[in-house]
Amino acid sequence: MNKVLIIAGIVVLAIAKAIIIKSALIDQPAYERCLSSSAGGIASNFNTIVPAGACGTDPINYFIIGWIVVAAGGVLLIYGLKAESPRKVWR
Repeated sequence: MNKVLIIAGIVVLAIAKAIIIKSALIDQPAYERCLSSSAGGIASNFNTIVPAGACGTDPINYFIIGWIVVAAGGVLLIYGLKAESPRKVWR
């Protein structure tokens, strides 16, 4: 069991899950609101229509990248559990 790889895997998994939750709960609803206002709807100000290019990139890309990073963190975690710990050199 290699403790360094296990800790690195846990950190990578936590970061990836934060990316996924942010893209699903915060970015996606804001992106959909922006698209609905740019598709001919009226934004909060009745005289302002947001152009479609101003909405930014689709958050599904970050969602997919987050799941790829989850897989990488899982590989790190499993490899860390199976690997031997480095031997200490006593002088």
